[in-house]
Amino acid sequence: MSCRDSGIAAKRRLDGYAICSSFHEGLAIVQDLKTSLYGYVDPQGEIVIRPRFIDAQPFSEGLAAAREPEVRRVGFINREGAEAIPARYQAAGFFSEGLATVLVEGKQGFIDKSGTLRIPARFDKVGPFSQGLAQYVESGLTGFVDQNGVAVIPPAYYRAGSFHNGLAWACSRTKCGYLDRQGQIRIPFTFDGAGDFSAGFAPVSIDGRWGYVDRQGKWLHEPAFALAHPFSEGFAMVGKQVSSQPDQGYGGYSGPATVYGFLDERGKFAISPNLLGSGSFSSGLAKVRIPGGGFLCSDCYSTSYLRPDGTLLSNFESGTEFREGFAIVSDQQSHFVIDASGKALVAFAEENLIEPDRDLLRFAATRYGYVGEAGEVVIPHTLLHAKPFSEGLGLVSVKDTKRYARRLFIDGRGNAQIEVPPEAGDAEPFSEGFSLLSLNTRVSGNGQPLGKSSYGYMDKTGAIRIAGEFSGAQSFSEGLAAVQSSAEPGEKKWGYLNREGKFAISPRFHAAAPFLNGIAMVTVVEPTGASKGILSGGAIDASGKIVVPAFHPETDPASNHPSPSPGARKQMSREWIPVRTKTGFAFVRRDGKAEIRNPIYLEGGTFSEGLAPVRVAGDPHTVRWGFLDTTGKLAIPAAFDHVRPFQEGLAVAQDSSGRFGYLNHKGEWAIQASFFEEANDFNGGRALVKLNGFYGYLKTNGEFAIRPQFIDAKNFSEGLAATARIVP
Repeated sequence: MSCRDSGIAAKRRLDGYAICSSFHEGLAIVQDLKTSLYGYVDPQGEIVIRPRFIDAQPFSEGLAAAREPEVRRVGFINREGAEAIPARYQAAGFFSEGLATVLVEGKQGFIDKSGTLRIPARFDKVGPFSQGLAQYVESGLTGFVDQNGVAVIPPAYYRAGSFHNGLAWACSRTKCGYLDRQGQIRIPFTFDGAGDFSAGFAPVSIDGRWGYVDRQGKWLHEPAFALAHPFSEGFAMVGKQVSSQPDQGYGGYSGPATVYGFLDERGKFAISPNLLGSGSFSSGLAKVRIPGGGFLCSDCYSTSYLRPDGTLLSNFESGTEFREGFAIVSDQQSHFVIDASGKALVAFAEENLIEPDRDLLRFAATRYGYVGEAGEVVIPHTLLHAKPFSEGLGLVSVKDTKRYARRLFIDGRGNAQIEVPPEAGDAEPFSEGFSLLSLNTRVSGNGQPLGKSSYGYMDKTGAIRIAGEFSGAQSFSEGLAAVQSSAEPGEKKWGYLNREGKFAISPRFHAAAPFLNGIAMVTVVEPTGASKGILSGGAIDASGKIVVPAFHPETDPASNHPSPSPGARKQMSREWIPVRTKTGFAFVRRDGKAEIRNPIYLEGGTFSEGLAPVRVAGDPHTVRWGFLDTTGKLAIPAAFDHVRPFQEGLAVAQDSSGRFGYLNHKGEWAIQASFFEEANDFNGGRALVKLNGFYGYLKTNGEFAIRPQFIDAKNFSEGLAATARIVP
């Protein structure tokens, strides 16, 4: 039963508005659909502050950050909508314990409610205050600062949470534990994951399983769950993996699944794990997901709200968690604010719900440049954008007095060599002497193309040597470039151009990938009688001949080709081709005379350095990745949640706790799995990683060659890396 079916109706309708946030201090953000400006509404539907802002944040401690049109800076308003703190900041966040985060000339600090800068803006990144301390980030690592601006806990941690119950979780490079407000370790760093304390307990994980400890580190419930949330209103939501689950009052389903329930503060189940999805309790209710179509509709779900006694409030098509006693729910046509009894208070025409963004870095101005392998600036950070170097040239965007931006190819000293024609909509780095350009066509007043799509290939003199009306195109690889013909929709086919712009392989494929070591993956549509046909794939050589017979493609072959990095492509092999047949996954030799097949292999990737990643089926709850050798032996056991092909002797791998590390050919950690947010392949002895919102580069021994300090960054290529810094 949806909320539409239940006849839900609200006394008040705001058809010209979209609701954009949950309620914070009794007010939610709304948008006027005619002007696109933001204001604030109360739960009864009264517009308390008329929409006049182009950016608005939720209220905290009586104030909200907001920006008016034609004003380049952000200030704070009070609950009457009047200016409380003048607009003089690049960006501003939320008040917590009397202080709010602000961005000033690319750095972050804190102001009080008078607008006085209490803690100077000297940090790369800061978080809100909790129990007198706030996180800050320096060179990618995090520590804690007090309200006097004193760094009481130095930046030494890869991850950390806020202080609750006098303790905060923090993680070294590989393990997590708990600190007190003086920075002393109160619970040893022995966990693979950790969460905030609440009601005297905190969720922690070991070997991918979650449990709860008290403030002395003693177990309330030993690790047994797939996930666990902090306690809220006396209950903690946990997830449990099961092989099958019958109908137990919250909908019927079967087969392997993660189901959710709630523990009480004794560590016992108060609500058994039989929910398909759940959030924590708030305002006496927990948002849950239950089947909406019974056994006949396996992907139909609805949102409901669970009471502590296990009964349900009602069913809705979708909804938010309750906050301050209110939730926002939707039916097929309208969006409602409901109270904890399920009563609809006000209806809106649209919803555009976004979580409050506490990351001020999104407002910071950035400029790109290039650094060398030791982090030295080779080309200053004055560029609007930059892509990796290829064939001695880097593609960049620069400011121009006549146009907003010009796109240039520069050399390793930053000197302009080639300008991208202004008629080009996009450009790619050079590959085999050509840069792929998308060429603009005539468009209508609403932006719809009036002509066929056009692509071209520019040489290093700046001349467009190949151009055609194609619906799609790829860069050159091994002397050939895949392009899609611009026939009528449904008839578009992919073929391959040679360097003279002639079709070396005629357009006849449904999809096509770049050539790699003389082989390209393609798919075709095979007729099946009265129906239009089914997708089938194969591998072709440079003459267009099928060298590996048709197979059943799992995805578009273009999505399964190796990294375009020239260095990476040289290491990839097409001696064995990963394919999905109608009976399962296999590797087939390029001559078609042998194959590697095992029913436990679910999918795989391209061979590189003699090993190929494969996804291996285990028990119903575990599907892991490992590496296969060319004899068909599982050379590196399937023990990882994710892996990438080997490059420069190392392969990125992610363990069951979400940590990224690098394996050697023996399957050993050459670089121990660590709490990085991202980890990329090695290129030129450097690997790009992300830590606490900033990018840096590792050496092959696992030490930082360049500490995390960039707001954006690309892989090293030809001894240089495109990076972005925050500028004042």
